[in-house]
Amino acid sequence: MKTFLPFVLSLAFFAFVSTFSITIVNGQINESLLLGNPSDAKSDTKKQDDYLVIHSGYTLSYNKSRGTANWVAWHLSKSDVGTVDRSNAFAPDQTLPSSDWWIKPNDYSGSGYDRGHMCPSKDRSSSTEANRETFLMSNMQPQTPKLNQKTWKYLEDYERELLRKGNEEYIFAGCYGEKGRLAGKITVPTNCWKIIVILEEGENDLKRIDKTTRVIAVNMPNDETVSQRWRTYLTTVDDIEEKTGYDFLSKLPKKVQKIIESAKDSSSETDSSENKVDEVIPSPVTNKSPTDKKANSTAETRKTNSDDRVYQTGSRGGCYYLTASGKKSYVDKKFCENAVSATDTDKKEEIKTVPTQSKELPDEKPKDKNSKSDGRTYIKGSRGGCYYLNDNGKKVYVSDKTLCQ
Repeated sequence: MKTFLPFVLSLAFFAFVSTFSITIVNGQINESLLLGNPSDAKSDTKKQDDYLVIHSGYTLSYNKSRGTANWVAWHLSKSDVGTVDRSNAFAPDQTLPSSDWWIKPNDYSGSGYDRGHMCPSKDRSSSTEANRETFLMSNMQPQTPKLNQKTWKYLEDYERELLRKGNEEYIFAGCYGEKGRLAGKITVPTNCWKIIVILEEGENDLKRIDKTTRVIAVNMPNDETVSQRWRTYLTTVDDIEEKTGYDFLSKLPKKVQKIIESAKDSSSETDSSENKVDEVIPSPVTNKSPTDKKANSTAETRKTNSDDRVYQTGSRGGCYYLTASGKKSYVDKKFCENAVSATDTDKKEEIKTVPTQSKELPDEKPKDKNSKSDGRTYIKGSRGGCYYLNDNGKKVYVSDKTLCQ
């Protein structure tokens, strides 16, 4: 009987763990999948595009074809946040089956995209080991600088604000879509999403989640037009499920799922990011010749686009523009490919003296038209920009908006 009892207890514990999708890592309970495994991922090399990876601080489904995670899940509580500095120890995730699965930190070099954390560094700042784990490349997604450093970050900050108010959270994050590849093996996503289930601190979390539980779901565009106000991108869990094909919160009763997954967060609670305003980036100075020695030292080509920015292709192939403070802000390379060369634009404008018949374009009807002494008809667009139509019927924006007054 003495020998049989431990065996029975072991079976009972295994059944408990299996029932609630709690995983044991290094002898400790990992709560990240308490609410369910969204894609039913398994640690099976036959499922290389839905391969389950269990770390001490988070769990993920890895997609070898994309070179990124399908989703990352973690539990967040006050004890996870400490004073440990950000390690910046980006490294391949060597827990993946073989080296041909690994993504290296320099695979992002020169791309113009940030290595965007899914499970944030600060969410695991209680120890150096926990923080270093967040810098594994399997936890990264290619995100534009504005998304990663502003909108995505502000939501992360808000998550930790909720901790200080006596809450704990279960979080899922990931990206989907494709608009390019980095190093021939990393998919650049079109969108990044996050789901946050918020509870007051307590025990028996699975049983405490009901139809009144607050859930925040967001779906953000991965581009430089993204608003820094994360609430702009509030959506529902149902919508993210439709976009990704995953089944979130599957361990909850169906009646509870139906209610909280279909509701968009409507909390009036404010956060510190709402006191910030969107960064206004004026057109950089463009009166220097592209052949100027200083210009050549930072870029190979300079191009303009309809947003009045000058896009530059750097020596490593990245595409960027200069912000008002003179810093480089990298964007998708298509902006450098589609834009018109600054020198070509200057030459065309020098010979344009004949007025061009203006056209009302279907996507932007002009609000106001003004004929000036230079023979051009300046049009004020619905978004406030000032432009004229060139000989080819294309809009040419000018930085001096008084021409439209």
